[in-house]
Amino acid sequence: MNCCSPHITREKATDSFFSRHAQRYARRYRRRGPDRVQRIILGGLDTVHYTDSHILDVGCGSGTIHLELLNRGAGRATGVDIAQGMIDQARILAERAGFGDKTSYVHGDFVKCNGEIQNADITVLDKVVCCYDDLDLLLSKAMEKTSSVIVISHPRNVFYVRWGFIIQKIFTNILRFTFQPVWHNWGSIHTTLRMNGYTKIFEDCTFLWHVIIFKKSNKK
Repeated sequence: MNCCSPHITREKATDSFFSRHAQRYARRYRRRGPDRVQRIILGGLDTVHYTDSHILDVGCGSGTIHLELLNRGAGRATGVDIAQGMIDQARILAERAGFGDKTSYVHGDFVKCNGEIQNADITVLDKVVCCYDDLDLLLSKAMEKTSSVIVISHPRNVFYVRWGFIIQKIFTNILRFTFQPVWHNWGSIHTTLRMNGYTKIFEDCTFLWHVIIFKKSNKK
């Protein structure tokens, strides 16, 4: 059964879809380093003290962001991904980089396996929010696990990205794909985090993606 079957669950379909591309993602990172959005995230985090910090990388893929942060002084990292193939590649790259003892990995849906994951100083959700139906629940679980900083990249709220989603949804429905990206009210991310004591400290965009970094206020 493949990820196009109407009988497969969304979770399994997402696992299958991204696992098929895992080796390509890892190979690209080895050859070219972080992509543009990831470079923006890493640059934004240069404004934050993360030496010896615990990084929680949700939807970690092949591990690019947390491996780069470990190389720059972070203390340890936990990678979570719904795709087993991505977890496998991240673990291989961590071992090759000498970070095997500083990394741990959890295979599964972050929301569902939240109880298995230790709290972190910094939580990264790079290109993840558009993979979840319930954005509020995802943000709530991320905030539960984070003591200081939350990093999010989400699709830009501009007409050409929105129309791209609509066209993609039409084709995935025609082809009966179970996995489909989800469009949300992206402004609600800013509102939700502000209401929970987070202040925006960094913001930048690419043609398709919007990167924001929030830091938790120490105010009572």
